[in-house]
Amino acid sequence: MLLILDKSYIFAKILKKLNIKLPIKIGITGPESTGKTWLAEQLAAYFKTDYTPEYAREYLLKLNIGRNEFLITATDLAGNQTKKNITIIRFKKIIIMELKVGSNTAIVNDKSLTLDVPPQIINGRTLVPIRFISEAFGAEVIWEPNTKSIKISYKA
Repeated sequence: MLLILDKSYIFAKILKKLNIKLPIKIGITGPESTGKTWLAEQLAAYFKTDYTPEYAREYLLKLNIGRNEFLITATDLAGNQTKKNITIIRFKKIIIMELKVGSNTAIVNDKSLTLDVPPQIINGRTLVPIRFISEAFGAEVIWEPNTKSIKISYKA
């Protein structure tokens, strides 16, 4: 006897094995004509939820390295508009950073580095060393003693 399992059944089994609870959002990416739409439909049916058709490709933008400025306009059915300026900065390289609460060691792109101060949790908020993170992304950090503030500048 030959048992054929479809992709949605296998994916559902993986989620169960990893103990991932619903609800979850799943985004499927890949080259054209590889079955992404079919897989999304099957997963929605298996999990008894709504399937959202693929329309995103109309809105995907190619970001330039450095600063990208956008004006987002949303219009409701009554014709009311809301506008918002956003800036997205695309870095020249990928930076993978790992920080652990209470540890003075950070890992940046598989390189172990020592922090001046470790990340910590105070009053339910996680505080991280902003200078270290900013400089790891190539930004310049300047302490302004008169105003007791910092200025972070990133030049693409």
